[in-house]
Amino acid sequence: MHQKLYSRARPYIDIKQIISCLNGDLKHHNDTKELYFSSGRAALKWLLFNLKIKNNKTLNIGVQAFTCPTVIGAILSSGNTPIFYDISQRYFTTLYRDINFSKIDVLILTHLFGIPNPDYLKIVERCKEDKIYLLDDLAQTVGACLGGRKVGYDSNAAIYSFGFDKPISCYRGGLLRVNETGGMEDIIMQYYNVSNEDPRNDGRDLLKLFLYYMLNEPIYYRYGLSAGKWYDDIILTMWNKFHFSYDIIMYPIRGFEFITTIRKKYGESSEYIDIYKLGPIKTTYIKNLWKSYEEIKLKRLKVAQQARKKLEKVFPTIIFPKMEDHMSPAWHRLPVLVDKREVVIDWGRKNAIEIGPFNWPELAFKPYSTISSSNYLFPHSTQVTRKILNLPIWDEAIWK
Repeated sequence: MHQKLYSRARPYIDIKQIISCLNGDLKHHNDTKELYFSSGRAALKWLLFNLKIKNNKTLNIGVQAFTCPTVIGAILSSGNTPIFYDISQRYFTTLYRDINFSKIDVLILTHLFGIPNPDYLKIVERCKEDKIYLLDDLAQTVGACLGGRKVGYDSNAAIYSFGFDKPISCYRGGLLRVNETGGMEDIIMQYYNVSNEDPRNDGRDLLKLFLYYMLNEPIYYRYGLSAGKWYDDIILTMWNKFHFSYDIIMYPIRGFEFITTIRKKYGESSEYIDIYKLGPIKTTYIKNLWKSYEEIKLKRLKVAQQARKKLEKVFPTIIFPKMEDHMSPAWHRLPVLVDKREVVIDWGRKNAIEIGPFNWPELAFKPYSTISSSNYLFPHSTQVTRKILNLPIWDEAIWK
């Protein structure tokens, strides 16, 4: 009898909603402040590019050193310059004291792993005073609160990602929610000039979401069927009457472009980012799924507590995030810091749990050291890259 295995990430899906959307039931409420894109990085690049045009200058974009490289790729490919800051090892985000507000035009405030930035409201007020455009990066944090108020609604705008391993998923997609529309009317109007994504990707991505979801069932996951993009592309190629998937062609090409595209301009690497609107099928699915997210958030909080209790018994020195009284997290994958990661990873394997440093192997600023005036000594960010592990919490059975 094979032991069940639990993958590191498995998003919540609503099969009835998927079927309804694929059958053409696309009724949903339209909000002119919500601009849906083919990916979170596309939304970010589009916004930063338009802010650059509006201000008629290259913008200095404040961003933390420990972040997803696609964020830096979006900054560079929009023609702007990243200014990096260190993070807090306790909250995995940049605190007020570490931000040089006099050096930046835009601040991307990243809330990682479901943890709200504890200085959020203080940072909001300072950005308003200094006329700095504040953008919340909520790709991994949906529904976290400070003092009972959800993070992401007091800034100028917020970015969400709907990739497979994100809190809310339609396999791939993104959202730019504009909170402050004053002075942004011209930019918002530009959204209607953005091309629609290939309609073949719209329904197909929901099929991929369902397929990936099923392949992460423990009974299938133990065979490694969810190990890469090739499985879903091959199966969906057959599903779509042998239509050769665009992704299967472009995946290696884009890997090459990641290295070469921005290097021509800056002498370093970045990422090729296509900008399209999210298809109507996925847009409808996300808007409907959003209504049930609070229930999912509460379940994940419960599982996170189970994971913490179990691991603290086995590894007394493990460091879990500590929240202040006014902070309410919204866990997706639970982060921990450990001195010897391989010991915890091996324990996870023995207990059929996939534990690992599933974020970024190096700090995001490293490939871009020649194009930013930032000080590149970030001790807390460096320590986190060496000690971080992520625990799966999508199912109660994982930690029983």
